[in-house]
Amino acid sequence: MLAGPVFLVAVVVALGGALKLGAPAPTVSALRAVGAPGGSALTGVVYAMGLFEVALGAAVLAVAGPFAVAVMGVVYLAFAGFVQLARRADSALASCGCFGQADTPPSGLHVVINLASAAIAFAAVAWPVDDLATVLGDQPWFGLPFLAVLGIGVGLVYAALTLVPQLQKVEPKPEVRRFALVTPAGDRKS
Repeated sequence: MLAGPVFLVAVVVALGGALKLGAPAPTVSALRAVGAPGGSALTGVVYAMGLFEVALGAAVLAVAGPFAVAVMGVVYLAFAGFVQLARRADSALASCGCFGQADTPPSGLHVVINLASAAIAFAAVAWPVDDLATVLGDQPWFGLPFLAVLGIGVGLVYAALTLVPQLQKVEPKPEVRRFALVTPAGDRKS
């Protein structure tokens, strides 16, 4: 029962790492905005973070051992702390950099999802799950329904972390209403 959520947060961390590898600039900018030291070396740090995240997600999927999921829990706590720090930064930070996108502002929802992901990982330390191959072997239809639900879950989490904050910062356009006055003689004036 816990395997699905554990694999979901593992895929999300690996996805975030892969996207950082493809576009490190937003993460570099986010780190600079919160005062991280490192200057020009930050790009290399972000690449290392991306590689680590991909490897961590893959390790959780392949092994799902207590050490890997505990590390993933700590990583998600660090993510939550960074996003909260970014939310409190003096500058209006355009992106938290988590998914290599320039326009995904840090949000309270992001902090909550990171904390929930950490809780899922720590729960898997207390109640271990099997690796992905074993779980798929126990599923009907070669695990295809399980993988489909996992993919949908990853898509929903990704949307919650990237699209919802963008929608929250969009200001609605004021509604313009036109009125027509009708005089006692029946003439219309706009």
